[in-house]
Amino acid sequence: MVVGRLINWVIVIGVAYGSYQYLSTGDVTFGGPSKETVLKLANQANRNLTDKQHLATGRSCVKRSGGIIKQGVYQCEIKVFDGLVSYDTPPKATYNISLTKRNGQWQLIHQSAYKPFNSTL
Repeated sequence: MVVGRLINWVIVIGVAYGSYQYLSTGDVTFGGPSKETVLKLANQANRNLTDKQHLATGRSCVKRSGGIIKQGVYQCEIKVFDGLVSYDTPPKATYNISLTKRNGQWQLIHQSAYKPFNSTL
């Protein structure tokens, strides 16, 4: 009886320690990055924008690959606008960026080429 309880505690401690080691890096990606994070990384990667251009997020980020719990790779749409207001005008171009979490921080790992926006109205 005492041996059984001791074995149960050893198993519980082993599972808890293993879970801690696996999750302690901060690379858990159950959910995608926030819009603020996406825009911050996109702006850092696009320092060649003119003063009259700005970036905005498009559709929500979609998980494309990576682990179920850790280091998921998310693809996010970015729109490039001329002018300061993005509500009235269509975007000049769109492109996608891929993000993942490494060492607890979101990082840009890939940026696609710009695609000119063509209105189909």
